[in-house]
Parts: sequence; C-alpha cells; structure tokens
Amino acid sequence: MNPTLAAHAAAILTILIWGATFTSTKVLLQAFAPIEILFLRFLLGACALLLACPRLLHVRDRRREVTFALAGLCGVTLYFLLENIALSYSTASNVGVLVGISPFLTALLARIVLGESLHPGFFVGFVCAMSGIVCIAVNSNAVLRLNPLGDVLALLAALTWAFYSILTRKIGDYGYNTLQVTRRIFCWGLLFMLPTLPLSGFRWGLERLAQPEMLANLLFLGLGASALCFATWNFTIRILGAIKTSVYIYAVPVVSVITATLPQLTCEPVNLKDSLTTSLAAFYGPLTQRGITPELHLPDAPVYGHADPIALRRVFGNILNNAVKYSDGDLQVTLTADGAVTFSNHASGLNQVQTERLFDRFYTVETARGSTGLGLSIAKLLTEEMGGVITAGYEEGQLHIRVTFPQQM
Repeated sequence: MNPTLAAHAAAILTILIWGATFTSTKVLLQAFAPIEILFLRFLLGACALLLACPRLLHVRDRRREVTFALAGLCGVTLYFLLENIALSYSTASNVGVLVGISPFLTALLARIVLGESLHPGFFVGFVCAMSGIVCIAVNSNAVLRLNPLGDVLALLAALTWAFYSILTRKIGDYGYNTLQVTRRIFCWGLLFMLPTLPLSGFRWGLERLAQPEMLANLLFLGLGASALCFATWNFTIRILGAIKTSVYIYAVPVVSVITATLPQLTCEPVNLKDSLTTSLAAFYGPLTQRGITPELHLPDAPVYGHADPIALRRVFGNILNNAVKYSDGDLQVTLTADGAVTFSNHASGLNQVQTERLFDRFYTVETARGSTGLGLSIAKLLTEEMGGVITAGYEEGQLHIRVTFPQQM
C-alpha cells in the first residue's frame, strides 16, 4: 500500500478509537482514580508492545534520549493525567470538544519549532471545524455546559498534546522502529508517574476488574487506545508531518460527542431484592477477608423499584465497597416493602462532619486505605439520575446509608 494512503488510514482508525476513550474513561472513573487509570493503561500498553516487538531500542545520543523523555512526559503523563482529571469535573462532550483545539496549537508550534508552513486555508478550516463540532454537540443528546476547572484542564491537555506531536515528529526523523519508539515513550511516561503514585493513594485493587465492564474498558484503553493507537499515530506523524496529522484531531470531538450519547440509563421495574442479593454475593470475597458477615433483613415477597439494572448494581457495589473499607467488622442490610435499602455498620473512623462529606467527589477519610473518593459520589449521581434519593447519617458510632427508588413512574 502507498505509505501516504496507509498513513491516512492509520489516522482514521486512531481517531475512531480515541474518540471513544472519553466515555470509556468516565466508566473507569467510577471505580478508579485518574492516576490509577493512567498508570494501568500504559503499563498494559507497554507490555503489549514488548510482546509485539521484544527487541530493545538502544539510544546512545543523550539529546535523543531527552527528546524521548519529554515525549513521555507530555504525551503520556501530563496529557492523560490532565484529561482524566478533567473528565472527573467536566463532561465527556466538553473535554472532547476542547481537545479539538489541539490541531491549531500543534500547527503554531510546528511553524515555530519545525518551520512547517501554514496556509490561510488552515485557519479557515479550523474555524469551520470547531463550529461544526459545537453544532453537533449542541444538537445532540450530549451535555455541553461550562465546567471551569475541568474545561481549563482540558485546554492544558490540548497544549501538552501539541508539544507531544512536535516531539514525535522529531523522533520520527531518527528512523527507529515505530513499535520500539512507542514503547520507549510509554516507559518514560510511566517513569514520570512513579513519584506521584504514593502521593495520590494509588493502589492496585485488581478486584475491581472482576466487573466485566471495568475489565473491558481497561483493556480497550490499554491495548487499543494506547498500544495500537500510539503506534499508528506516531507512524502517521512520521509520514504526513505534525500539521497534516493533527488535522485528524478535529474528528475526535465528533466521535466523543456521539459515543457520549450512547450510554443512556434505561429505567424499568427491577426486583430490588434480587439485585441486592446479587451485589452482596459479588462482594463475598472482600467481606470475608475483612471478617464481615452481613446481617440481612429482607422481606419474603419481591420488592420492585424503578431503576436501571446495571446502574443499580453499581450503586449497591459502591456502597458495599465503602463498607468493606470503613466497617469495624459488621454490616446490616435492610430492605423495606416501600423500596428503601439501608446499609448500616459501625465506623469508629468516622464522625458526623466526615459523614456529611462522604458524597463529595474525591473526598477520602483515610488516603492510606486506598479510597479514590469517587465511589459514593458516583452512587449519589446514578441514584439521582434514576429518580432516587441517597442519604448518609452517623449516630452512636454507626454509619447509615439509605437509598430509595421510585416504585412506579
């Protein structure tokens, strides 16, 4: 195949996959902290590239090694850390649209650093592309609204990606194997992440991957969006140049807006008793390891609530995960006939003030216990999206989390 045609085909494939990563990352953020997603996906990607090309890359020029290190810092550590944190504060649609300015920033840097030419048509295309992207977002079911902190972080992510594009264009001139180049960049990115892991409460917590949805999304990010797409993107930049390749970024927001509208909650009558017992069975291992034997108070007859089955299990799972972390060794679960579910446990490590903040995003009682601070905030978000109510109370050393769902709509 003609190298130029192959490069365009590789760019299209890359963008289709990358456009879906915003929604995939949002799913993982329900159980993982941003730094955990970042480290695990690129560790998985580096291992996959090592299997695909075991031969090591020997770089004897220090200046070239510095270029590799800067590419890892910008394209792996900074870009994705900023993007993942941005997705915690903003919507997938917002982040996807703001990343759309990356080609413009890349073009300016390419003109300054590499001397690549800029034509007036590029700027006209930028305005048209961004206008079209915003129109698609506004007229879709995706949510597009101002989220200052998340949106600023998304803009910074776009800037670091522009620097990465320039650095990989320079690396492409060295003539190294694309898979070896990509793996080396990954390794530098992982190395830069290491000092942040202890400070961010990183934990392996691989039991979270027992949920098929979490495992599938991590594999998608690690093998597809990281190992495969970084290799194809670096190949494309080497053939087409930084400016031409970066133009494909315009399509990322379109794909992200489309994929952001796909996962919709579908509420229907759900047997709360069955869903609750299924969730408890899934946590049998973690509860047993903590010496916790749940005390169940369930009615004999089925109790139905109006909810999304998958989201409901996620809500129960996040609450149970919180109990595993903070219970003093007991857990009572009560389901009443009116559809109210109460999780109660003694928690000497909590107080009333901390309890009032349990649903705050990223709030953790003890970082050392490995909490991401996202579980209960996600539970609250999903419960409210299903029309339910979730509350937390602390009385006489006991934490009570109560969830109710409408019984008919």
